[in-house]
Amino acid sequence: MESEDSAYACALKKHSLVQGVALNCISTNQNFVGPEPEVRQRSIVTTNRFIRLAHDLGIPMLPTFCVLDFSGDFFDVFGTVKKESVSDFPAEMAKPESYYRGVDTASRVRSQNAVVFMRGSKTDLQQSSLSNLSHHRYVWIFVIETAGVVSLEGSRMPLKVGEALLVLPYQFHHYVDLSDSSIRWLFVTFDLESGADLLEILNHRVLKPDERSVTLVRRIVELWNRTDKPNRAAELLASLDHLLLRLTVGMEEQQGAPERQQSSSPTVGWIGRAESLVVRSLREGWTISNIAEKLNVSERQFRARFKAETGVSVRRYKANIQLHRALAGMKESHLSMGQISELSGFQSQAVFTRFVQRETGRSPTQCRRLLRSGTLDEIFPR
Repeated sequence: MESEDSAYACALKKHSLVQGVALNCISTNQNFVGPEPEVRQRSIVTTNRFIRLAHDLGIPMLPTFCVLDFSGDFFDVFGTVKKESVSDFPAEMAKPESYYRGVDTASRVRSQNAVVFMRGSKTDLQQSSLSNLSHHRYVWIFVIETAGVVSLEGSRMPLKVGEALLVLPYQFHHYVDLSDSSIRWLFVTFDLESGADLLEILNHRVLKPDERSVTLVRRIVELWNRTDKPNRAAELLASLDHLLLRLTVGMEEQQGAPERQQSSSPTVGWIGRAESLVVRSLREGWTISNIAEKLNVSERQFRARFKAETGVSVRRYKANIQLHRALAGMKESHLSMGQISELSGFQSQAVFTRFVQRETGRSPTQCRRLLRSGTLDEIFPR
């Protein structure tokens, strides 16, 4: 074409009609997923130009191919080995000491039974029903949109966009101080076949996934949505294992770095102290009135403000912590019910038994049996 001017394009269209030549298609190759914003913007501008040109020429189809730039990677976009990459292989390799014993490790992260979902509103996130507050699985939280605070066993973990948090089984947590009612928080819940000890390093830590980790998160979401894809489950779990490995390695490299300070705003300071006192009351035997005194407010004021800040009553908050500790203790075979009762903040085993019966509809012994058989969902059906 001599020009992309509308008048020239219209004349060309007329000429093709006269000559009986059909203009069926015009295509363009663009990069909408490159890391540089200016590259993506140029692709958008060029595509808009081609749309106008197709209109002027009377062309009904405009296939737009997305060209991915994997420069430096071993595979190209179609999965074909790049010829130039083969030369990057080392000329020699160390000879193995044995052809039957290779690289292995006794403990590594192996996830199973993963569930992936998104919360899109403040209301969805701050559900206060017992079934949502009690959990026996790992919960990985990734903030895509709207910062907020996760209260994890009385400790406040402020999360910015792009940050993440791993909640371990039986850890009581809820969500406060969301900066907007519209949110996008991604959740991946899972069980572990092995590697629980390796994930301890992530406990009570705000995680900052790097670019490769975020790529793995995208892959997990993509695989979750591709229900028709062969080997979907195996690929998803492998991607999750890889993500958890990268996070643990990253945290090991950051050991010794100063932790991010929590917010010092008056509201966050007060409720943070209130929650820590409620947790401490299980050990000290304090009543709600005792906690209110330590905060220099009346019991009525304490109850009202706690409910307003957390979305759950102080009684319900305390009961959930006690239940989580009870379930965690029941999973430990060496603890007696008396010891579990004490760890959960009860002075009387009889009171503890009535509490568990009321909260779960089952006796502590029945709950322990279900825990050991891996059928806890019978206690908290989802």
